[in-house]
This record gives sequence, C-alpha cells and structure tokens, in this order.
Amino acid sequence: MTTDSLKLMIVEDEEAHYDLMKRAVIKNFPEASVHHFSSASDSLEKVGTISPDIIITDYVLPGMTGIDFLKELRQKDREIPVIMITGQGDEKIAVEAIKLGAWDYLVKSVDFFTLLPSVIDKVFREYKLKESLNDITERFQDLVERTSNWIWEVDTQGKYIYSNPVVESLLGYRPDEMIGRYFFDFYPQEEKEVLKNTILQYRDKKKPFEALEFSLIHKNGHKVIIETNGLPILDKTGNLLGYRGVDRNISARKRAEQALRESEEQFRSIFNESPIGIEIFNSEGILVEANKSCFEIFGIFEPNDLIGFRLYDNPNVPDDAKAKLIEGKTVKYETYYDFEQVKKRNLYRTTKTENIYIDVLITPLGLKGGQPFSGYMVQIQDITSRKKAEDRIHNLSQQLIKAHEIERQKLSADLHDHLAQDLSALKIKIDTIFDDCPDTSGDKKRKVNELSKMATDCIMTVRNLAYDLRPAGLDQLGLVQTIYQHCEEFSHRNGSKVDFISAGMDDVKLDFDTEITLYRLIQEGMNNIKKHAAASQITIRLVASFPNIILQIEDNGKGFLVENRLEAAYNERHMGIQSMQERVALLNGKITIESRPTLGTKIRVEIPYTEETIGQQ
Repeated sequence: MTTDSLKLMIVEDEEAHYDLMKRAVIKNFPEASVHHFSSASDSLEKVGTISPDIIITDYVLPGMTGIDFLKELRQKDREIPVIMITGQGDEKIAVEAIKLGAWDYLVKSVDFFTLLPSVIDKVFREYKLKESLNDITERFQDLVERTSNWIWEVDTQGKYIYSNPVVESLLGYRPDEMIGRYFFDFYPQEEKEVLKNTILQYRDKKKPFEALEFSLIHKNGHKVIIETNGLPILDKTGNLLGYRGVDRNISARKRAEQALRESEEQFRSIFNESPIGIEIFNSEGILVEANKSCFEIFGIFEPNDLIGFRLYDNPNVPDDAKAKLIEGKTVKYETYYDFEQVKKRNLYRTTKTENIYIDVLITPLGLKGGQPFSGYMVQIQDITSRKKAEDRIHNLSQQLIKAHEIERQKLSADLHDHLAQDLSALKIKIDTIFDDCPDTSGDKKRKVNELSKMATDCIMTVRNLAYDLRPAGLDQLGLVQTIYQHCEEFSHRNGSKVDFISAGMDDVKLDFDTEITLYRLIQEGMNNIKKHAAASQITIRLVASFPNIILQIEDNGKGFLVENRLEAAYNERHMGIQSMQERVALLNGKITIESRPTLGTKIRVEIPYTEETIGQQ
C-alpha cells in the first residue's frame, strides 16, 4: 500500500479545523479517504469497521481527552498509528501520549497544516517498516523454533543466554534449563578441559569456529556427537559481547561412517586374504587393483606390471563373454589360459611356463538402484588340478565303460557260440529222439514236442540276451542299420510303432565310444518307454550336424514332471535316466529332457565329434 491510498480517521470537534486538515491531506494524498468524527466515543465504535491506517486526534475532545482516547484504543488491542494534536504544547502531555502509543505529536501552530502531510507520510512509512520488521522477526523466529539444528547464544563467560527448543530433542534439556549454564558443563568429564580450552582459544582471539566435532552428554547420560559452528558478537567498537552459533546432531552420520570403515576393513581383509583371485577394473575396463591370490595365479612377481592392464585386451576372455559384458550382463565361464598369448602380446610379465585352466566370474559394478556403471569385479580360481582330476576320472570312466562293453562282447560271444550252439544241438537231439521208434505213442511225442519248443524258446532268449549285450550288427552293419534293426525288433515285440529317421550319418566315421554310447542311449530310452510310458508311437531322429551328433527320442506316452521324476529316480536308485546322463557327460555332451503328464516325453542329446568324414578321408 502507498500513501496515495491512505485511509485516515480524524477525530476533531471543531468543524472548521477539520476542513482545513482535510484540505491539506487531500492536496498531498489525492487518493486518500478521510473519515471524520467529532466525538471520540463514536470513532472508537467505528474503528473496527473502518480499520484506518492512521488516526489523527485532538487532545481536547468532548467527554474525554486524547490521552483517554489512547487508553481506550489500547484496551481494544488495536495497533493503529495515532498522531496527537494539541493547541497547548505541553511536554508532559506529549510524553504521556508517546508512552501510550502515539506515533507523533503536533502543536496547532502557524505551520501546522503545512507540517501535517509530512508527519502523516513519516508515520505511515515508519508503521509499514515496523510491520515489515515484525514479519521478518516472526519468520526468523519460526525458522529458529522449527529448524532441526540447535541455535544458541552465550555471553563472554560462556553462559547460555538463549537456546531454541531443539536442544530438548538433542540433549534432553528444555531451553529454560540451559539458560545460565556454561557450555563446558555438557562436555564428557575426561574431555572437558581439552574441549573447553579449544573454545576459549577462539574466544580470546574473537575468531569464528566452524565444523568442530565434539561429544556432549545427554540428560540421560549417553553421548551425543555434534558439529558446532559459532560466530563472535561484537559491538561497534569491536568489544566481544558473546557468541552465537548452530549445532547439529551428527551421531547417526558418525555411526554410519564407523560402520563403513569397519565394512571397508572387513572387505579389505577378505580381499587381501581370499584364496580366490580378485581384480577390480574401472568403467573403462582398466585394472586398478588386484589381490595377492590374483598375482599368484598369473605368476606376477611385480604387482605394478598388471596395473593398467585392459580387460578387453585379454585374448583369454572369450568374445561372447566380452559381448555380454558390453550389454551389462554378469559372465561366468571356464577357459584354458594361454600364457604364450600373454607373452606374445607383451601384456604383462609372468613367471608361468605352463598354461592353466581358470574359472572366471565377471560382475559389472553399479547398475542397480539407478546407480551409474562404475566398473567390473573379476573373481578367478585356478582349477587346473580339478580339471586334471576330472580328466582322469573321465578317462577312467571311459575305460570302465569300454571294459564293460568288452566284457559284454565276450559274454555275448560265449552265449552265442557256446550256450546257443549247445541248445541248438540239444534241440536237434530232441527233434530226432523218436526217429528210430516209429511206434512211439502220441502222448510221448507230444511231450517231446513241448521239450523241443522249450529248447527253441531258450535259444531265442539266449540269442536276444547275446544281442542286447553286444549287437553283432554294430560291427558288421554299422550304427544306423543296427539301430534300424533294433527299432524293427522292438516294434515287433512290443506292438509300438517306431519311426527311425537318420540324416548325415552315412559319411561320418565315429569312434567306438561314441557309437556304443549312441546305441546304448537309444536302447535305454526305448526300455524306459516300454516300462513306464505306455506309448503307441515312438520317433527317433539321429542327425550329424557338425560339430555335434544330435539324437532325439520322442514318445506320445504318459509323460511326467521332470524334476519330480529325476528326484524320485535318484531316491529309488533307478539308474535309467541317470545312466543316460552319465554316458552323455563322459563324451562332453549335453542331454535335456522335456515332459509333462499326458503329453509324452522328448529326450534330446547333443554329442560333439571331431572325426573327419569318410569322403574327406
């Protein structure tokens, strides 16, 4: 609001005098509105309705004096600037009027009407300035009362003369309990003298202090860690009046910092003492740190030789692993680490002369919770000994299976060449037992025929057993024809329709281990279908697709829940599926089983092979 839009209330019982005052006001404040009352009591009744910016009142009024008017106005709790006018010029009246809240005092002199506008302007501006100061003070007070920090003031002796309410949440004391107490009363006894002298040194030099960290004792006895900041209060001549400052509770932060330090120390201990090699790369893929185990794995005598090494320059990291890392994925792989490549490219100096197998896990750092990517952590284990042990076990297992197959072959040959031949000779003897006795009764001939049939069944059983132990056709006809023959016989014996499809196998020469494994897988798979699936349709596909031989056995039988069935088979010591898995693993292949109840089963096997085809040879 400006003085142009003033709202004035004039209390004056002399009409002529009022007209002159109004004329002076309107001349200087054309937009002002003037409300006239000749009676003080009437004006007091309307003051709440009009809400004037300034009241101009004569000292001498009907029924009361200007002093009485001021008292009545104060009782109504109205904070309105009042200008008192009198024709007497009595200093006592002026002093009393000012004490009661009058903002100015004018004597009806010759230049009264000239002075009045300037006095009105001065009083209005002072009032607005006071309002602004009150607003600022109120906002400051609100800020001080509601801040989360403790605001305080001490005198030159260090006694608190002010404290905001935050001190109660910080130290448990109300502000009034702090007044008159010294700042060092709240220091821990064992630290009191040192901390007190520290603050007094600042006081003696009249210097501010900032970000000092102290412990204070809470009312209930526990320590509170605070960060304190203080400024000296000086008078106009530079004399120290005290200090004003702000403290904030940093106990939680200090506990977090301590926990972080302990966590870092724990990580550092694990990092340094871990038997697993650990490397830390920055976001550009440059090595910044590695532990002792890492240096031992790679035969690095001088650690600085490895610092600065680039992850993506390592020829022993597979290309597909690098591609996944670029996509921000975690990578795990086993690889053969070639130190000749390291030396050839002069990547770093190493004492290693033999290549090793390593297990590697590379994890991108960051990328979670919106955090920026910060690098990689690489965990490395030397698995050379394990790989060699696995190779030995693998070779022993292969030799065991081969010995098993050889024993099967010998047993099959013995059954076929001896027992089957003896049974055949026995059958011939039985069939010819009555050749010299034409008069033998029919009952005896019938019994002999039954014996002959039993001998025939025994011969077939022995031959089937010999065939199952070692199919003769595998050496004579080859794998594909032997499987085809087995499928035909299985279909004939069990009534299930078996479709066998082969592709690309005619030009492939497989070693003994692979051939017998593929045959046994089909044999075991079909036996499982016979025992458990009740399938009417079986489809077998055998395909050579370099570098793998792919075998798929599918049926339309009962099906099962794979995980449940595998667990039950293990618990019940059923070896069918487990035997198939072990055979495939020995040839570094992989086997997958898909099945659902009523929807049949599909077994897929992939076995790598490296033999050249017959055509190429």
